[in-house]
Amino acid sequence: MHIAPPPFDLHAAWDYAIATVQRIVAIFGDPVAIRDQAFLPRSDIRLMLEWLRPLEALLRRLLLLKAMRSAPPPQRPPAPRDSARFVALRAIPRRRGFRVLPCARRASGVRTLRRRPDPEALVASGPMARRFNALVCALVRPAPLVARLARRL
Repeated sequence: MHIAPPPFDLHAAWDYAIATVQRIVAIFGDPVAIRDQAFLPRSDIRLMLEWLRPLEALLRRLLLLKAMRSAPPPQRPPAPRDSARFVALRAIPRRRGFRVLPCARRASGVRTLRRRPDPEALVASGPMARRFNALVCALVRPAPLVARLARRL
């Protein structure tokens, strides 16, 4: 006898993501508290990443599902781009935020032998706090991210 899995519910998955963030806050503190510590042991950073990476992946999928539901169907195929228009590019200031579509990591051709870093060495907590804060902001206000992603679909 085969039991069918329950149907997917976007709202239940969103509630699960929010509950997971609340667990992370209960364990490690909110992003401001993490930033205020200035330095954390590398082992704590790794433990925090074990919580954040799956949650970021879940949030990317949920945002994509919301964008697919809200995107209007395309009316006509896009016109071919004229490459001459894109010759003069200006520098765009880098904004920090949650990446909906993560970029692929480049694999270097040369491998070097690295020594293992000390797990108790102190590491700056600012980048981790910004990453966690971007995730919280994406959960609290997903509309701008969904709208931007829907335009790209």
